[in-house]
Formats: sequence, C-alpha cells, structure tokens
Amino acid sequence: MAWVLMHWVVSGARYAGYRRYLACASRRENPTPWLHRYYLGAATAGLVWSATGTVLYPTSSLPDQGVIGFVMAGITAVGLVNMGPLHMAYRLFVITFLGTVAAYKFWLGGPIETKLGLLSLVFGTI
Repeated sequence: MAWVLMHWVVSGARYAGYRRYLACASRRENPTPWLHRYYLGAATAGLVWSATGTVLYPTSSLPDQGVIGFVMAGITAVGLVNMGPLHMAYRLFVITFLGTVAAYKFWLGGPIETKLGLLSLVFGTI
C-alpha cells in the first residue's frame, strides 16, 4: 500500500509541476528550471519504481521473480517512449531505477542474484 501511495504522490507532484509549467507565461524564455524539475521528477519516479525489484522482490519464488523482471523491462521500455525526447531524463530514470535494483541484487549475493544485477546494468546501458 505504501508503494502505491508513493506512486500517487510522485505522479501527483509531477502533474502539478506540469500544470504550473503550462500556466507560466515565461516558460519559453527560461526553460532551464522547468527542465531541471522534470529531471528531478524522472529520477524520483525511477526510485519509486525500483521498489519493484528491491522491497517487493519475492526472494523465495523464482516464477514471481520472472514476472517482476518482465514488469521491470516493460517499465523501462515505457520510460523510453515517454522520456525519449529528453535523453537525460530517461538516463536519470534508468540509473535510479535499474541502478538501485542492481545494487540490491549484488547486496543479496549468490550466483543468480549477481547475474541478475549484471543483467540489470547491461539492460540499463543499452
């Protein structure tokens, strides 16, 4: 439940920022602050999504781990579509998302988790 609440908070904050951007008359003259806010929102969203591969990671069920891996690949692909025009935003999203997941896999240790951590890093760099 806390994970869903975090998504609502981050998504709500990002949407509120979008609405403020649209209402700002000088947004075209000085887009840099808005761009930085967007980057911060992308990185924060990546951290929240990283909970799928860390806090919510089912260490005792291999089939559930496969489902989580499939979901994480899908989230990364959707992020590319949504943030594609702003490569830095996508990079920040992937670094905070898959980087956190990879660090968690390395922390868990074991041959399978280490390989999954490496795959996360490779997938994030492609």
